[in-house]
Amino acid sequence: MPTSRARTTTHGPNQAPAALTTSTLLLAAALLLTAAPAHAETTPQRGQSPNQQAQDTTACADQARQRTNHDPAQPPPSLTTDAAKGATAGAVTGLLSGDPAKGAATGAATAALRHRTQSAATQEKQAAYDRERTACLTARGYAVK
Repeated sequence: MPTSRARTTTHGPNQAPAALTTSTLLLAAALLLTAAPAHAETTPQRGQSPNQQAQDTTACADQARQRTNHDPAQPPPSLTTDAAKGATAGAVTGLLSGDPAKGAATGAATAALRHRTQSAATQEKQAAYDRERTACLTARGYAVK
């Protein structure tokens, strides 16, 4: 009984395997580039094909990134990283004034406050991104839940 197998070919170092089709790549790109909330589900309402859905999803994610200047694929710095950077800068400043420990503590506290402000701004940008992406997908004939 014959079995179905993907045909393989010899490739150069910069060539993709023949089994990777354009539609497969578009779908993968849409899944990787789209950072919708985990609970968001996009359903075609006008009979769009999976390929069209992948193209629309990618286009709407790109549009949302451009309009909101927010890329959900780029995680914000962690509090630990910000505090460590602040403590280092504060210690250097404190060293010049004669109290590096006080400078480090002040730098870490300042960085932690700045991080909280940035975190709130990131949440606002994410919400704006989600609204923009949802509006784009809705206009293209998708239900987003």
